[in-house]
Amino acid sequence: MPLETKKTNLEMFLGQNQIQNLDSRYYFYGISVAFFIIFPMSMYRFYTNDFVIGMFDLAISLLLLSLSISIWRRKKVQYVNYVVFGISSIFMLIIVSVKGINSFMWIFAFVGIGYYTINKTVALASSILLSLASTLIVIDQITTEFLVSYYPALILLNILLYLGASKSENQQSLLFELATIDSLTRVKNRLAFNEKLDDLSASLSRSNQTVSIMILDIDHFKKINDTFGHAEGDEVLAVFAKLIKASIRSSDSVYRYGGEEFVVLAYNSNLDSAAKLAESIREKVAAFPSLAKYDLTVSIGVTEIPAKDENATSWLDRADEALYLSKKRGRNKVYLALHDETSHTDSYQEYAKYFNLESSLENKDEKIVSLNSYKA
Repeated sequence: MPLETKKTNLEMFLGQNQIQNLDSRYYFYGISVAFFIIFPMSMYRFYTNDFVIGMFDLAISLLLLSLSISIWRRKKVQYVNYVVFGISSIFMLIIVSVKGINSFMWIFAFVGIGYYTINKTVALASSILLSLASTLIVIDQITTEFLVSYYPALILLNILLYLGASKSENQQSLLFELATIDSLTRVKNRLAFNEKLDDLSASLSRSNQTVSIMILDIDHFKKINDTFGHAEGDEVLAVFAKLIKASIRSSDSVYRYGGEEFVVLAYNSNLDSAAKLAESIREKVAAFPSLAKYDLTVSIGVTEIPAKDENATSWLDRADEALYLSKKRGRNKVYLALHDETSHTDSYQEYAKYFNLESSLENKDEKIVSLNSYKA
């Protein structure tokens, strides 16, 4: 199967099951299995009148159960897994102090749990500290034979688990890149944009941040592909994406929305400043030397998502409508989508007409972000 096809299938899959949800799902399954192993053992301890260890085993199993429930509900593992692992390790040391050297075999299980639930570096450090502490507790029971069999096995286990965790992190990093980065233009893709839009809908209602959206569409791109071939068309897209990235601030973000269409999210930027940015990009595209032979132009739709708004998707639709008008009314234009909160009506104006109208008004908005804050 070609890499691009694999990437597409992967993106379709991750669109329904986010990467972080996959993480929490694996944690949930693994910890649940550990619970169903340790809980019956605690019952066996009680059955054999080993009440002290039975209580410790029961406490550990209940902690694992609480962690599983927390992960299932919150879909997150941050911090909770560290707390439970730390408490479980303390219980492990208590069991060693009560049962002696015969309980050392359980350290291997807790080392494995550490690499499974927490950061690999912390898991390695925890393994070393847990082993040293356990050794000091039963130092008088340790024999030479025990030393030459137990510690080499523990060292080998840590090496294998550490390497396995490192490989897993590298694979997850690659997975994340395949899922969120467009391979051609090296900007974020539509999946990443949809996730960000969801985050904006949740965060804007709690903040005073104003965000503007602009949708950019290369004019007559099909003609470029038909005339110069798809290879050159791909190169045009890559150059176009670099030009956008060079024109925005590091705090802004650009996404390939589909085909020759891109989206820019300009943070802490109202309609006026975002419109000026869009116009500067439009001018740069038309005058960019490496794109001159293609007579390349771009149409752009811009709108502002007001602070405290909970429906960022509706503003994307407004920006898309503004883009449609810029394409319909001659292309190579910037159109702005304006929304009147009082009458709940939308209006659309071309960049030049909007700023001519604005310049005739007194007491202009002092919040306008200077275009100098963007890269030249």
